[in-house]
Amino acid sequence: MVAIAPALLRHEITVERRDGVTGVGAPAYGSAATYRARVEPSRRRLRRPDGSVVVAAATAWVAPGVPVQPEDRVVVDGQTYEVAERLDHFYLYGVWMVELVLVDVREGAG
Repeated sequence: MVAIAPALLRHEITVERRDGVTGVGAPAYGSAATYRARVEPSRRRLRRPDGSVVVAAATAWVAPGVPVQPEDRVVVDGQTYEVAERLDHFYLYGVWMVELVLVDVREGAG
């Protein structure tokens, strides 16, 4: 299987999968897991499926098989983000890398 080269994954990210909603309406997250990634700051406007518009603060690339989906929480160097979009990039016979568009939770991501 072809995948992104491990040498390009120079950062560590902590992913907390969104499990649902608490009794008071706040997001509930599962246990944290750490993965290798490449993270770069990037500013881009993104329209979510519900029609809301957010500005992405960073982009992370991870290897295929990392279990992360939109609305999961990602921590990079102490900064917390929400995954706004997941894009699987294909090359010949399968997924080559996964791109995660990250929104800074301090900027009103939700």
